[in-house]
Amino acid sequence: MTYNISRADGTHLFTIFDNNIETKAISLALIGRNAVNFGQQLNQNQVDLAQNWANSAAPRNPMPGQSWYDTANTAYKIYDGAAWKAYHPPFDGSSGTATAFLGSLNTPVAITLDANRIIHVVSHSRIPRSSMPDYVTINTITYVLSALYPNGLYPGFNMANDPNTFLAFNGTATQTAALSTASNLVVQGAMTGNVMFDGTADANLSVSLSNIHVSNTATISGTYTKLRVNDAGLVISAGNITAQDVANALGYQPINSNTINVQSSSNTIVSRDANGNFAANIMTGTATLAHGLATPIMLSLAGDLQGATSFDGTANVTISSNLAAVSGLSAGSYNVVNVDTTGRILAADTVSGMPLGSLVLIAADSELPDGWIWCQGQTVVIANGGVVAAPALSNVYVGGSQYAMRVS
Repeated sequence: MTYNISRADGTHLFTIFDNNIETKAISLALIGRNAVNFGQQLNQNQVDLAQNWANSAAPRNPMPGQSWYDTANTAYKIYDGAAWKAYHPPFDGSSGTATAFLGSLNTPVAITLDANRIIHVVSHSRIPRSSMPDYVTINTITYVLSALYPNGLYPGFNMANDPNTFLAFNGTATQTAALSTASNLVVQGAMTGNVMFDGTADANLSVSLSNIHVSNTATISGTYTKLRVNDAGLVISAGNITAQDVANALGYQPINSNTINVQSSSNTIVSRDANGNFAANIMTGTATLAHGLATPIMLSLAGDLQGATSFDGTANVTISSNLAAVSGLSAGSYNVVNVDTTGRILAADTVSGMPLGSLVLIAADSELPDGWIWCQGQTVVIANGGVVAAPALSNVYVGGSQYAMRVS
């Protein structure tokens, strides 16, 4: 009869058949009913268990929960179902990491020692001083906890409060509760202010606008018609608009008895005659606006869109346009089209350009294009070396057409 072997949780692991010795299921040899010469394997099992498979290489076919002594790294490891995980660093009695159970809930903590001195304790939860014992015994040696941890233990890494260890953290801390020396945060320039900051609480820095960039003309509050600001938007000078400022903004002198004339001269305004007309040839140059063009022009569309119309500027016009025909392309239905970046179809075909393995309906009485076969359930080798089976569609006709497949 066969042996059905289960895991510790009762789930089925392996079936051992009669007369067999199974060595591939787990790290031990499993002996079936009526197996011969099993003594060697049985004794080897005992040695492997006694040594925890002590070896530089991991045991074959490990199971979750299995232990192994790694001789290459002198470490004791446990298999978690995916990888071998090492225990805490080995404890030699005076140095290393040992496990102790502290507090009213017997919370397991990792205690690291060096030459019989506690260096630090790692705990997964808070253990108040009132719940923590004054002493802990490790490997027959008793250590005082009350002096080393007067505030109890906190989740995470707890350094021992022992001035005799002369040990400290080296490197850059990711986070800290406070700065060892408070810093003076100073704002200067466009704004001024300062505050002392040590990291124990938020800091509120009161600032005031500075006038170090402001000229004397803007240091007195008031209303001004002309301002100058810097790149930060702060007023750096102020004053009032003058007549010359207006002339500079307009580009000419405002009208007065000295700036009006009937001739064409710079920086003056041209007057009309008694009939409201300008003198002949007195105004030259390019008009900013006009009611129409002296000579109509032709507006034309070229390229993919074609059309034309005449335009003289006196009224709106509409250009009737048409898409230019694509050479060699006829109206119809296609399986493959070639388009440009604007989405316009440049070329089209029924079968050319279809990917390997494409199925297309082709008139049953027409000649198949090169590289295509009728779909009759046959196996063929396509152009890229792959082997495919064409669907058996030889009896399927759609409108007088039959399915074909591209193979090259």
